[in-house]
Amino acid sequence: MDNAFAKSQVWIGILVFILGCFLAQANNAAPIYWIAILVGGLFICSKGFQGQTLRVSVLLVYIPLFSFFWILSLPQEGSIPKACAAFVFAATAELGAAIVLYGKDPKFRKAALYLVPLFALGMLVAQFSGAAGGPGRFVKFFTETLGWSMEAAETATYVVRKTLHFLFYGSLGVLASRAMRASGTPEKQACPYALAWPISHGAFDELRQYFTPERMGTPWDLLLDTAGAVCLVGLTYWISTRRARNYTQ
Repeated sequence: MDNAFAKSQVWIGILVFILGCFLAQANNAAPIYWIAILVGGLFICSKGFQGQTLRVSVLLVYIPLFSFFWILSLPQEGSIPKACAAFVFAATAELGAAIVLYGKDPKFRKAALYLVPLFALGMLVAQFSGAAGGPGRFVKFFTETLGWSMEAAETATYVVRKTLHFLFYGSLGVLASRAMRASGTPEKQACPYALAWPISHGAFDELRQYFTPERMGTPWDLLLDTAGAVCLVGLTYWISTRRARNYTQ
């Protein structure tokens, strides 16, 4: 049963990702479908972890955590606080269960060294992909703190933000690939699956920005995010394989 599920996992993830994109467009990008896009990518990415228990644990812990921080970034109206509390409780319970069940597994402990910062960076996407992550703070810093002109501040803000995008999503890919390697997945197999993590987060980020006032999400930014992930994951793969060759020699 596990083998059959593992073989179909990538196709299920692709289907959920495409379905989320379609429903987001057909329903004026209702926020729930942004999460569907993310989940589809995570489903693909989780295939790169060694062992079905670790794959399922990653999904069960990460998705509620991400959803919590995403909901927390929304206007606090109606039942939002209750939903936040529910997600916090669910995420805490699942994280505790994962530690109890798999904490003694050496592969789990090694993977956790990379999963913890990977999850933390993901929470930044959930929190700042909306109105809170606009360029206003950068422009204000350059104009008020450094005394630059508005034109210079806007140019510097553009360069800094694009550079951060490249490095941030590249770091997501590297951490995901390292976590997979720590779980026992071969380097060559881990890297392609690891790319699904930053790409799905980038798609969520840009789609949410596109439908957020005063933000501007574009396919070009998603392409930049993907390029950062490919370059940094490719660089770590090249370094790892070169070290392995030198070690065998």
